[in-house]
Amino acid sequence: MTFLDVAVLGTARQSSSGVPQTGTPVDALVEALGPVGNEAALLLKAGALAVYRMAGHQALTAIQVPPRAPDDQLPEPSAAGARLLRELIERGDAGLLCEALPRLRSGGCRVPTSQLPAALDLNGAGVRDALAPVLGERGRWLAQFRSDWRWAIESTTTDAASSAEAERVWQEGSVEARGVALRAARNADPERARAWIEAVWAEEKSERRADWLRVLSIRLAPADEQLLERALDDRSQVVRAVAAELLARLPESDLARRIADRADGLLSYRAATGAWARVKSKVTGAPPGELDAKPPPSLEASWERDGIPARPPKGIGERAHWLAALLALVPPGHWEERFSASAADLVPAAWAGEWGFAVTLGWSRAALLFAERGWMAPLWDRWLHTRLDGAEAVVQREILRLLLQGMERASAEARVVDVMRDPPSGDLLGAGEAVALLAGPWGDVLARTYLDILEDQVRAKEPALEFLRQTGPHAALAIPPDCFARAMKLVQLAEPAGGGSSPWKKPLEAFTDVVQLRRRIHEELPT
Repeated sequence: MTFLDVAVLGTARQSSSGVPQTGTPVDALVEALGPVGNEAALLLKAGALAVYRMAGHQALTAIQVPPRAPDDQLPEPSAAGARLLRELIERGDAGLLCEALPRLRSGGCRVPTSQLPAALDLNGAGVRDALAPVLGERGRWLAQFRSDWRWAIESTTTDAASSAEAERVWQEGSVEARGVALRAARNADPERARAWIEAVWAEEKSERRADWLRVLSIRLAPADEQLLERALDDRSQVVRAVAAELLARLPESDLARRIADRADGLLSYRAATGAWARVKSKVTGAPPGELDAKPPPSLEASWERDGIPARPPKGIGERAHWLAALLALVPPGHWEERFSASAADLVPAAWAGEWGFAVTLGWSRAALLFAERGWMAPLWDRWLHTRLDGAEAVVQREILRLLLQGMERASAEARVVDVMRDPPSGDLLGAGEAVALLAGPWGDVLARTYLDILEDQVRAKEPALEFLRQTGPHAALAIPPDCFARAMKLVQLAEPAGGGSSPWKKPLEAFTDVVQLRRRIHEELPT
């Protein structure tokens, strides 16, 4: 029984011998005092034991002194750059650090020695990826002394994916470190990485099996087909879905051929013929053709094995769900070739049919899976201007966001500009949300349009702060350096002519504070 046990149960319930023995000279010291009662004996022993433990202990022997840190090969930045880095590390803003650290690397410098402990404490995969190359030899040496710093060693040693250290990390490291090691091995030696996955397949949980399969998307090749076909028999629906998506990206795989054969039997297209039909389409906006879909009446077991989930999401019909899931595994270019029609013709034709939602959903997911950006803009335009409700509206909002992030940058920025100038009705996609979906640096047109709108709102008699609150934190990190000076002037515009306070003061100061730090990054950390 421990001191804590006696204290919780109460000394009144203990016999005189119930006070724990410490196995140290403290026991004899307390006994020499004679009978003092259980309470006093407990307190005396606990206090004396604490002093006894602090008094000293025998020094350990045969401790191996670690080798001294190797000399750093890169210099520290200028004094101004070092001060800026200290501010950024203390602030811990991932966006600012991910802009500053690559510039530090491009400039041939490293993190100052005095800042290494704080830098090694930083979290976030993006920050750590940017930080690892600029820690220097001393930073990597220091990382060995704390388990929560070992990411700095693992992220660099796995660059040499054939090393024994990479193998050790894969076998013994944390989940995050194992993922880093596997991705590095996949980049350097795809066959070795695949062998790693095969060796642990039966031991891993379904979540990990799915994670490791996703790594095969790096340098995906026909040699991966056997493992992926095996994964189609996995008991986890998530694992089967990941395997199906990867196999679909291998055009010569058995699954890709099976999926294409099934899909060809579900869709047919008849293009409009004659000059009048083409003129009518341009004038009225009617589709230049008719697309007919025939979803399967039931789901065969072989379809489910190939990654088509049997149960649809709540609010979506079974047949629509099966049709969309199947079309999501067919490259959109397949339909352009089969029907001799462009995405701009096929998408409106799909929406005009009975199964427009399911067909367009499947094509949208396929465009994202196969990165067919030529399809994303026409799909996005139709989703944006289609009125849906219930579960379909939830899907609509999700697809709009994914397509905007996946399409070509110029097309995406043009559409965000349109949304800022004329936001769609309801909660489909707000201007603030659209702005936040595009990472920086923005192009000039998008940045100028954003600042135009913000400036108009600052000048307006009635403050409309919601736009700035929604977009300011992201926009401050996204506007290009050419716009820094104009952004900094917004604070002056917000000052009331007759003095006093302005509701714009705090949100604009937060916005310009980040812009000012970014300006210092570009000035004080030259590349």
